[in-house]
Amino acid sequence: MCNPRHFIHWSRHIATVPKGFLRYQVLKLLAEKPHSGKEIMDKIQQLTEGKWTPSPGSIYPLLALLEDYGYIQQLPKDETGRKPYQITEEGKKFLQEQEKQREEYNQNSIGLFTPFIFNHTCPQINPEQALKIKENIKRIFQTLFKLRKHLTQKPTNEKIEKITQIIQKIADTLQQETEKLEE
Repeated sequence: MCNPRHFIHWSRHIATVPKGFLRYQVLKLLAEKPHSGKEIMDKIQQLTEGKWTPSPGSIYPLLALLEDYGYIQQLPKDETGRKPYQITEEGKKFLQEQEKQREEYNQNSIGLFTPFIFNHTCPQINPEQALKIKENIKRIFQTLFKLRKHLTQKPTNEKIEKITQIIQKIADTLQQETEKLEE
């Protein structure tokens, strides 16, 4: 049986924010429009649904580094007295490279998750059936990654509603079938 204390100890040693997340998000936000450091912190807090707010000690050194690399530039003070940053052409190129790498990583890493879902821990499942389940789970993950990409590119309310209904139907169906198995 799994000891919860081991999990707590182990989870303390895992970064809660993936490496490169902050740099990517800062560049992505600045590609939309100029932002001050404070606005960037607030936007990232919104993006993470309040789960994480980067500290000034992580934002401002990163902004300085991105400026040193020529990916961003600081603009004169705005009406609020803050100095916004904007992305440069070099920064846009770098962001495009990062987005391409993220897409490749997402597509390649999907296969890392699926073997752990139905493998030797489920010896009651026929290997052919387990393979079909894994392949379909992989398709689901691939589709969800593609969907996320499309939903971040200003989708219509109609499309969002349709996707929401489809995902809700899938989740309801899986939940109902799982509950039947538990009976």
